[in-house]
Amino acid sequence: MYFIGIDISKFKHDCAVIDSQGEVVTPSWSFLNTYEGFASLRQLLTSLKGEKRIGFESTGHYGHFFTIFFIPLIILCNHVFSSLSYKIL
Repeated sequence: MYFIGIDISKFKHDCAVIDSQGEVVTPSWSFLNTYEGFASLRQLLTSLKGEKRIGFESTGHYGHFFTIFFIPLIILCNHVFSSLSYKIL
C-alpha cells in the first residue's frame, strides 16, 4: 500500500509518497494547481502498483479542482481530523 500526502495551496501543491513500511517512495515535490499539474500526479499514481491512499488538508476551495480531477479514481472517502482520506484504485 502507498500513502500519498498532499499539502494543498492556491498555486501549487506539495506531495510525498511513502509505502506501508514507512519508506520514502518519492521525496517531497511540487505540482501546479492546473490540469497539467494534476496529470503529472496521475502519472505518478498509475506508476505505483497496488492500493493507494491520498490524504490532503481540506483548505477550502483550493482543493476543489483537485478533488474533481481525481473523482473517477475515488472509491472511498473519510473525514479524518479535518483531512480527507481517499482510497485510490
